[in-house]
Amino acid sequence: MNINMEWLIGIAILVAVLGLGFKLGKQPRKKKLSARRPAGTPSRSLSKSQFDVLKPLNADDHKNSKADVEIRYELKNTLITATELKFLKVLDEVINNRLRVFTMVRVADVISADSSFDWAERKHLFRRVSQKHFDFVICDSKTFEVVCVIELNDESHKQKARKKRDEFLANACESAELPLLFVPVASSYDDAGLKEFIFGSYSAISRKAA
Repeated sequence: MNINMEWLIGIAILVAVLGLGFKLGKQPRKKKLSARRPAGTPSRSLSKSQFDVLKPLNADDHKNSKADVEIRYELKNTLITATELKFLKVLDEVINNRLRVFTMVRVADVISADSSFDWAERKHLFRRVSQKHFDFVICDSKTFEVVCVIELNDESHKQKARKKRDEFLANACESAELPLLFVPVASSYDDAGLKEFIFGSYSAISRKAA
């Protein structure tokens, strides 16, 4: 009787040991850790030969396409007017490498409706700015955070519709705490006054981020 019990206990221990070994053997192997690229980092660089492949398609290859007959555009001569270009040159002289100027930026890409509003209200406010553009947007050159925006106003801004537009933009920017400067078109511009406004806005943004 004692011998049988010893046999049973021995078999039970053997089965337990074999089962544990089998379970350990099935555990997945740990993968070697490798350095991960930050999100959005390209996996490789483009060589000159690869850029050559990216050349625009030849329109002649698709001249029989019905869609190409219906889609016809002309390239504009310049992105901004001669008056805006003159003012841009002044801006370029005023700012330094800490800032960068962008022209003709859609208002909806700079400010957005308050997130506390419901979807219908946000959609309404988006539509009010979706077709409008700022003449000049000045950003921090490293973070691209918007520092201020500038509207260059010619004689057309004396019209009732343009005044209403400018008033709306002023209220929208004020609600977003975005400095907005309306500059009347002139034959020359005071660099010191313009610089004071831009860098005053930049200092306010810097203090807020600190």
